[in-house]
Amino acid sequence: MSGVALITGAGSGIGKAAAHRLSRRYSEIVIVDKSVSGLEETGDFLEADKVSYHAFHCDVTNGSAVEALIQDVRMTHGRLDALVNSAGIELMGSVEEITEYEWDLQLNVNLKSMFLLSKYAVPLLKESLGAIVNVASVLAMVVAPNHTAYCASKGGVVQFTKALGFDLAPFGVRVNAVMPGPIDTPMYRKTMAGYPDPEAAHKEHVRSIPLGRIGQPEDVADVIDFLCSPQSSFVTATSIIVDGGFTASKVSL
Repeated sequence: MSGVALITGAGSGIGKAAAHRLSRRYSEIVIVDKSVSGLEETGDFLEADKVSYHAFHCDVTNGSAVEALIQDVRMTHGRLDALVNSAGIELMGSVEEITEYEWDLQLNVNLKSMFLLSKYAVPLLKESLGAIVNVASVLAMVVAPNHTAYCASKGGVVQFTKALGFDLAPFGVRVNAVMPGPIDTPMYRKTMAGYPDPEAAHKEHVRSIPLGRIGQPEDVADVIDFLCSPQSSFVTATSIIVDGGFTASKVSL
């Protein structure tokens, strides 16, 4: 076991699960989040498993901060083998209700951050023939009420992944995305809380999943791990749906 993996949004949910899962593959884990408490929680989680890690408090929408982060990774570790862009937010609101600030924030966190991390990490990944995995959403394919900004951002992630994967293939760097459906994360619970009847909304989601259960962060983390592994050496510039069959017969949610 060797190598270095960097995970953004590692303070909770899918990012936290990915950090734990990838610790079985890589000897060093770099966890990044804007939440200090989230980083501490994930750090405690990794320490309990005796995982070697470094934690960075970073605003991934800030180019200077991201550049400094990657420079630190180069100086400290000398390499980077996997980049998992998991930082994301979900703001509900119709196009009439959502503010310009909220629109920009959604696009910056969910999409611009992936551009910035990739921009500065690619030189290291070219050296290691590494992999990038971006966390998109099934809402890149189908829609949900009052999610215009979120759908736009995640649709952008899928196309960004495809384009970047195409560009980096000649250098041996693979770029893929995962598209989670309903996953039991703090962000999912916050979204459910925005509905008039959160419990009814949650039950409706569960009823609409053919496998009959809500997804767990570990379900997505396992696919992220596969996309970082040699077993996916011929997989690039694509997105894998992880939704228990949720979108199989839907054009909207």
